[in-house]
Amino acid sequence: MRLGVAFVACVGLLTSAYAYAGGHDKGGASASGAPAGPGGGSTNVRGDTVDDENERNVADKPWEVGGIFETHRLFIQNDLQGYGNNKLLNYLHLFARWDFSKHDAIELRGYLFERLLVDPGETGFRLEDTVLHYSHRWKGLPEDWGIRTYANITAPTSFYSQLMSLYTSPRIGIEGSYRHGPWSVALLGYAETFITKYRQMEGGNPNPWLHLGSYLDVSYRLPLLESLSEPLTVGAMVTVHRTWLRDAGGGGAQPSALGVSIDPQYDGQPVQGTYGGEVYVRYRLPNWSGLHSDVTVAAAQGDPTLGYTSSLHDGIAHTYLFWRQSSQVFLALSARY
Repeated sequence: MRLGVAFVACVGLLTSAYAYAGGHDKGGASASGAPAGPGGGSTNVRGDTVDDENERNVADKPWEVGGIFETHRLFIQNDLQGYGNNKLLNYLHLFARWDFSKHDAIELRGYLFERLLVDPGETGFRLEDTVLHYSHRWKGLPEDWGIRTYANITAPTSFYSQLMSLYTSPRIGIEGSYRHGPWSVALLGYAETFITKYRQMEGGNPNPWLHLGSYLDVSYRLPLLESLSEPLTVGAMVTVHRTWLRDAGGGGAQPSALGVSIDPQYDGQPVQGTYGGEVYVRYRLPNWSGLHSDVTVAAAQGDPTLGYTSSLHDGIAHTYLFWRQSSQVFLALSARY
Protein backbone atom coordinates (compact mmCIF):
# COMPACT_ATOMS: atom_id res chain seq x y z
CA MET A 1 0.00 0.00 0.00
CA ARG A 2 2.72 2.47 0.96
CA LEU A 3 4.75 1.68 -2.18
CA GLY A 4 1.59 2.06 -4.26
CA VAL A 5 1.16 5.55 -2.84
CA ALA A 6 4.83 6.25 -3.64
CA PHE A 7 4.38 5.12 -7.23
CA VAL A 8 1.30 7.26 -7.79
CA ALA A 9 3.03 10.27 -6.21
CA CYS A 10 6.03 9.97 -8.54
CA VAL A 11 3.89 9.50 -11.64
CA GLY A 12 2.07 12.68 -10.73
CA LEU A 13 5.42 14.38 -10.23
CA LEU A 14 6.68 13.40 -13.67
CA THR A 15 3.51 14.29 -15.56
CA SER A 16 2.88 17.66 -13.99
CA ALA A 17 4.26 20.87 -15.50
CA TYR A 18 5.40 22.10 -12.12
CA ALA A 19 6.98 19.37 -10.00
CA TYR A 20 8.70 21.30 -7.20
CA ALA A 21 8.76 21.61 -3.42
CA GLY A 22 12.26 20.74 -1.99
CA GLY A 23 16.00 19.75 -2.93
CA HIS A 24 18.42 16.85 -3.27
CA ASP A 25 18.57 14.41 -0.39
CA LYS A 26 21.95 13.52 -1.88
CA GLY A 27 25.43 13.56 -0.59
CA GLY A 28 27.49 16.64 -0.08
CA ALA A 29 30.40 16.78 2.32
CA SER A 30 30.37 16.28 6.05
CA ALA A 31 33.28 17.54 8.10
CA SER A 32 32.26 15.26 10.97
CA GLY A 33 32.92 12.07 9.07
CA ALA A 34 29.23 11.22 8.79
CA PRO A 35 28.00 10.02 5.45
CA ALA A 36 27.71 12.91 3.03
CA GLY A 37 24.04 12.42 2.58
CA PRO A 38 21.30 12.13 2.28
CA GLY A 39 21.56 15.86 2.33
CA GLY A 40 24.37 18.11 1.23
CA GLY A 41 24.14 18.69 -2.49
CA SER A 42 22.95 16.81 -5.53
CA THR A 43 25.36 14.02 -6.42
CA ASN A 44 22.98 11.52 -7.98
CA VAL A 45 24.53 10.46 -11.28
CA ARG A 46 23.38 6.85 -11.35
CA GLY A 47 20.95 7.82 -14.11
CA ASP A 48 23.72 9.66 -15.99
CA THR A 49 26.06 6.73 -16.54
CA VAL A 50 26.40 4.42 -19.54
CA ASP A 51 23.68 1.81 -20.02
CA ASP A 52 21.97 0.02 -22.87
CA GLU A 53 19.39 2.75 -23.44
CA ASN A 54 20.31 3.18 -27.10
CA GLU A 55 19.75 -0.47 -27.99
CA ARG A 56 16.30 0.56 -29.13
CA ASN A 57 15.70 2.11 -32.51
CA VAL A 58 15.18 5.82 -31.88
CA ALA A 59 13.67 6.28 -35.32
CA ASP A 60 10.93 3.76 -34.52
CA LYS A 61 10.27 4.93 -30.96
CA PRO A 62 11.76 8.31 -29.95
CA TRP A 63 10.31 8.25 -26.42
CA GLU A 64 10.81 6.09 -23.36
CA VAL A 65 9.39 5.92 -19.86
CA GLY A 66 10.67 3.86 -16.96
CA GLY A 67 11.63 3.57 -13.35
CA ILE A 68 14.07 2.10 -10.85
CA PHE A 69 13.08 0.73 -7.46
CA GLU A 70 15.85 0.21 -4.90
CA THR A 71 15.90 -1.17 -1.37
CA HIS A 72 18.97 -0.48 0.82
CA ARG A 73 20.18 -1.98 4.08
CA LEU A 74 23.23 -0.91 6.08
CA PHE A 75 25.57 -3.74 7.10
CA ILE A 76 25.81 -2.33 10.64
CA GLN A 77 22.43 -1.76 12.30
CA ASN A 78 23.55 -0.10 15.55
CA ASP A 79 26.04 2.55 16.71
CA LEU A 80 25.03 4.76 13.78
CA GLN A 81 25.47 8.05 15.68
CA GLY A 82 22.17 9.61 14.66
CA TYR A 83 21.84 8.00 11.21
CA GLY A 84 19.47 5.23 12.26
CA ASN A 85 16.91 6.31 9.66
CA ASN A 86 19.28 4.98 7.00
CA LYS A 87 19.30 1.43 8.41
CA LEU A 88 16.72 0.41 5.85
CA LEU A 89 15.23 2.59 3.14
CA ASN A 90 13.48 2.34 -0.21
CA TYR A 91 14.01 4.57 -3.20
CA LEU A 92 11.98 5.16 -6.36
CA HIS A 93 13.20 6.94 -9.50
CA LEU A 94 10.83 7.55 -12.44
CA PHE A 95 11.69 9.19 -15.72
CA ALA A 96 10.25 10.20 -19.09
CA ARG A 97 12.65 10.60 -22.03
CA TRP A 98 12.37 12.00 -25.55
CA ASP A 99 15.09 11.52 -28.19
CA PHE A 100 14.50 14.48 -30.49
CA SER A 101 17.40 13.37 -32.70
CA LYS A 102 19.57 10.28 -33.05
CA HIS A 103 22.18 11.83 -30.74
CA ASP A 104 20.20 14.22 -28.50
CA ALA A 105 17.70 13.57 -25.75
CA ILE A 106 15.92 15.34 -22.93
CA GLU A 107 14.64 13.61 -19.83
CA LEU A 108 12.49 14.53 -16.84
CA ARG A 109 13.35 12.71 -13.62
CA GLY A 110 11.56 12.45 -10.29
CA TYR A 111 12.72 10.72 -7.08
CA LEU A 112 11.10 9.59 -3.86
CA PHE A 113 12.51 8.18 -0.60
CA GLU A 114 10.70 5.95 1.86
CA ARG A 115 12.41 5.74 5.25
CA LEU A 116 11.10 3.15 7.66
CA LEU A 117 12.35 4.92 10.81
CA VAL A 118 10.99 8.47 11.13
CA ASP A 119 10.08 11.07 13.72
CA PRO A 120 6.54 11.04 15.16
CA GLY A 121 4.11 12.72 12.78
CA GLU A 122 6.24 12.14 9.66
CA THR A 123 5.18 9.78 6.88
CA GLY A 124 8.66 8.54 5.95
CA PHE A 125 8.23 9.77 2.37
CA ARG A 126 10.34 12.61 0.96
CA LEU A 127 10.93 13.89 -2.53
CA GLU A 128 14.30 14.63 -4.03
CA ASP A 129 15.00 17.43 -6.45
CA THR A 130 13.32 17.07 -9.81
CA VAL A 131 15.80 17.04 -12.69
CA LEU A 132 15.55 18.18 -16.31
CA HIS A 133 18.36 16.39 -18.14
CA TYR A 134 19.82 16.95 -21.63
CA SER A 135 22.42 14.65 -23.19
CA HIS A 136 24.32 14.59 -26.48
CA ARG A 137 26.19 11.58 -27.84
CA TRP A 138 29.05 12.51 -30.12
CA LYS A 139 29.24 10.91 -33.54
CA GLY A 140 32.22 10.15 -35.77
CA LEU A 141 34.06 8.07 -33.14
CA PRO A 142 35.47 4.56 -33.53
CA GLU A 143 32.87 1.85 -33.00
CA ASP A 144 34.02 0.83 -29.51
CA TRP A 145 34.40 4.37 -28.20
CA GLY A 146 31.79 6.79 -26.93
CA ILE A 147 31.71 10.36 -25.66
CA ARG A 148 28.65 11.96 -24.15
CA THR A 149 28.14 15.43 -22.75
CA TYR A 150 25.17 16.41 -20.65
CA ALA A 151 23.61 19.22 -18.68
CA ASN A 152 21.13 19.13 -15.79
CA ILE A 153 19.01 21.75 -14.11
CA THR A 154 17.02 21.05 -10.96
CA ALA A 155 13.89 22.28 -9.30
CA PRO A 156 14.19 22.33 -5.47
CA THR A 157 11.56 19.76 -4.49
CA SER A 158 13.53 18.13 -1.66
CA PHE A 159 13.43 18.92 2.03
CA TYR A 160 17.16 19.50 2.08
CA SER A 161 17.03 22.05 -0.75
CA GLN A 162 14.40 23.95 1.18
CA LEU A 163 16.79 24.12 4.14
CA MET A 164 19.48 25.37 1.75
CA SER A 165 17.18 28.07 0.28
CA LEU A 166 18.19 26.55 -3.06
CA TYR A 167 16.85 28.01 -6.30
CA THR A 168 18.50 25.48 -8.60
CA SER A 169 21.75 23.55 -9.05
CA PRO A 170 22.91 23.43 -12.71
CA ARG A 171 25.33 20.68 -13.65
CA ILE A 172 27.48 19.95 -16.70
CA GLY A 173 29.29 16.69 -17.29
CA ILE A 174 31.24 14.61 -19.77
CA GLU A 175 31.58 10.87 -20.02
CA GLY A 176 33.94 8.73 -22.04
CA SER A 177 33.38 5.03 -22.55
CA TYR A 178 35.18 2.14 -24.19
CA ARG A 179 33.82 -1.32 -24.90
CA HIS A 180 35.94 -4.21 -26.10
CA GLY A 181 34.29 -7.59 -26.28
CA PRO A 182 32.76 -8.32 -22.87
CA TRP A 183 34.68 -5.48 -21.18
CA SER A 184 33.27 -1.98 -20.65
CA VAL A 185 34.97 1.02 -19.05
CA ALA A 186 33.34 4.40 -18.37
CA LEU A 187 34.85 7.55 -16.86
CA LEU A 188 32.55 10.42 -15.94
CA GLY A 189 33.32 13.87 -14.55
CA TYR A 190 30.98 16.72 -13.74
CA ALA A 191 30.79 20.16 -12.17
CA GLU A 192 27.77 21.51 -10.31
CA THR A 193 27.05 24.88 -8.78
CA PHE A 194 24.39 25.82 -6.24
CA ILE A 195 22.33 28.98 -6.57
CA THR A 196 20.94 29.81 -3.14
CA LYS A 197 19.20 32.75 -1.56
CA TYR A 198 21.38 32.71 1.56
CA ARG A 199 25.00 31.81 2.31
CA GLN A 200 23.89 29.55 5.15
CA MET A 201 21.27 26.87 5.43
CA GLU A 202 18.81 26.66 8.29
CA GLY A 203 20.76 25.77 11.43
CA GLY A 204 23.78 27.88 10.48
CA ASN A 205 25.88 25.49 8.39
CA PRO A 206 27.40 27.02 5.24
CA ASN A 207 25.79 26.26 1.89
CA PRO A 208 27.89 24.65 -0.86
CA TRP A 209 28.63 26.70 -3.95
CA LEU A 210 30.64 24.28 -6.14
CA HIS A 211 30.76 20.51 -6.36
CA LEU A 212 33.09 18.41 -8.57
CA GLY A 213 32.64 14.68 -8.99
CA SER A 214 34.23 11.80 -10.89
CA TYR A 215 33.30 8.16 -11.41
CA LEU A 216 35.20 5.22 -12.86
CA ASP A 217 33.17 2.12 -13.71
CA VAL A 218 34.61 -1.16 -15.04
CA SER A 219 32.34 -4.08 -15.92
CA TYR A 220 32.60 -7.48 -17.55
CA ARG A 221 29.76 -9.22 -19.32
CA LEU A 222 30.04 -12.92 -18.58
CA PRO A 223 29.82 -15.32 -21.50
CA LEU A 224 26.27 -16.55 -21.91
CA LEU A 225 25.54 -19.59 -19.82
CA GLU A 226 23.25 -22.29 -21.12
CA SER A 227 20.93 -21.73 -18.17
CA LEU A 228 20.66 -17.98 -18.79
CA SER A 229 18.94 -16.34 -21.74
CA GLU A 230 20.33 -12.85 -21.14
CA PRO A 231 23.77 -11.40 -20.23
CA LEU A 232 25.05 -11.41 -16.65
CA THR A 233 27.41 -8.52 -15.83
CA VAL A 234 29.80 -8.03 -12.91
CA GLY A 235 31.46 -4.71 -12.22
CA ALA A 236 33.03 -2.26 -9.82
CA MET A 237 32.81 1.50 -9.46
CA VAL A 238 34.84 4.06 -7.50
CA THR A 239 33.99 7.73 -7.05
CA VAL A 240 35.67 10.83 -5.58
CA HIS A 241 34.05 14.22 -4.89
CA ARG A 242 35.15 17.69 -3.80
CA THR A 243 32.82 20.37 -2.45
CA TRP A 244 33.54 24.05 -1.83
CA LEU A 245 31.43 25.79 0.81
CA ARG A 246 30.42 29.40 1.08
CA ASP A 247 32.10 31.48 3.77
CA ALA A 248 29.19 31.59 6.20
CA GLY A 249 30.99 34.11 8.36
CA GLY A 250 31.26 36.65 5.56
CA GLY A 251 35.06 36.49 5.29
CA GLY A 252 38.00 36.41 7.66
CA ALA A 253 39.07 33.76 10.11
CA GLN A 254 36.95 34.92 13.04
CA PRO A 255 33.65 33.39 14.08
CA SER A 256 30.68 35.16 12.55
CA ALA A 257 28.08 37.10 14.49
CA LEU A 258 25.69 34.23 13.78
CA GLY A 259 27.87 31.83 15.72
CA VAL A 260 29.29 29.82 12.80
CA SER A 261 32.84 28.84 13.64
CA ILE A 262 35.61 29.04 11.07
CA ASP A 263 38.86 27.13 11.58
CA PRO A 264 41.57 29.77 12.27
CA GLN A 265 43.98 27.72 10.11
CA TYR A 266 41.93 28.63 7.04
CA ASP A 267 40.93 31.97 5.52
CA GLY A 268 37.53 30.45 4.75
CA GLN A 269 35.80 27.11 4.73
CA PRO A 270 38.14 24.17 3.92
CA VAL A 271 37.41 22.07 0.86
CA GLN A 272 35.30 19.04 1.72
CA GLY A 273 35.94 15.60 0.21
CA THR A 274 33.89 12.44 -0.11
CA TYR A 275 34.57 9.02 -1.60
CA GLY A 276 32.82 5.74 -2.24
CA GLY A 277 32.59 2.63 -4.36
CA GLU A 278 30.66 -0.52 -5.02
CA VAL A 279 30.86 -3.97 -6.57
CA TYR A 280 27.78 -5.28 -8.31
CA VAL A 281 26.17 -8.08 -10.29
CA ARG A 282 23.53 -7.22 -12.87
CA TYR A 283 21.26 -9.56 -14.81
CA ARG A 284 19.30 -8.30 -17.77
CA LEU A 285 15.89 -9.91 -17.77
CA PRO A 286 14.34 -11.16 -21.02
CA ASN A 287 12.51 -8.45 -22.95
CA TRP A 288 8.74 -8.68 -22.90
CA SER A 289 6.47 -6.77 -25.31
CA GLY A 290 8.88 -3.85 -25.54
CA LEU A 291 9.58 -3.77 -21.78
CA HIS A 292 13.31 -3.84 -20.92
CA SER A 293 14.32 -4.63 -17.34
CA ASP A 294 17.25 -5.73 -15.23
CA VAL A 295 18.03 -6.55 -11.61
CA THR A 296 21.18 -5.50 -9.74
CA VAL A 297 22.62 -6.63 -6.40
CA ALA A 298 25.50 -4.59 -4.98
CA ALA A 299 27.68 -4.14 -1.92
CA ALA A 300 28.73 -0.52 -1.54
CA GLN A 301 30.35 2.06 0.65
CA GLY A 302 27.97 4.89 -0.01
CA ASP A 303 26.04 5.37 -3.22
CA PRO A 304 24.08 8.17 -4.94
CA THR A 305 20.95 7.25 -2.95
CA LEU A 306 22.38 7.04 0.57
CA GLY A 307 25.21 9.52 0.07
CA TYR A 308 28.98 9.13 0.42
CA THR A 309 31.48 9.11 3.25
CA SER A 310 33.47 12.20 4.14
CA SER A 311 37.27 11.99 4.05
CA LEU A 312 37.47 14.53 6.92
CA HIS A 313 37.10 13.16 10.43
CA ASP A 314 37.53 15.57 13.35
CA GLY A 315 39.39 17.93 11.04
CA ILE A 316 41.86 15.28 9.84
CA ALA A 317 41.76 13.59 6.44
CA HIS A 318 41.22 9.83 6.69
CA THR A 319 39.89 7.19 4.35
CA TYR A 320 38.09 4.28 5.98
CA LEU A 321 36.71 1.17 4.35
CA PHE A 322 33.34 -0.13 5.51
CA TRP A 323 32.36 3.06 7.32
CA ARG A 324 29.41 2.11 9.53
CA GLN A 325 27.08 4.87 8.34
CA SER A 326 27.38 4.19 4.61
CA SER A 327 28.42 0.54 4.08
CA GLN A 328 25.42 -1.27 2.67
CA VAL A 329 23.92 -3.87 0.39
CA PHE A 330 21.18 -2.92 -2.02
CA LEU A 331 18.86 -4.46 -4.59
CA ALA A 332 17.73 -2.47 -7.65
CA LEU A 333 15.07 -3.40 -10.17
CA SER A 334 14.80 -1.23 -13.28
CA ALA A 335 12.25 -1.28 -16.08
CA ARG A 336 11.77 0.90 -19.13
CA TYR A 337 9.34 0.87 -22.02
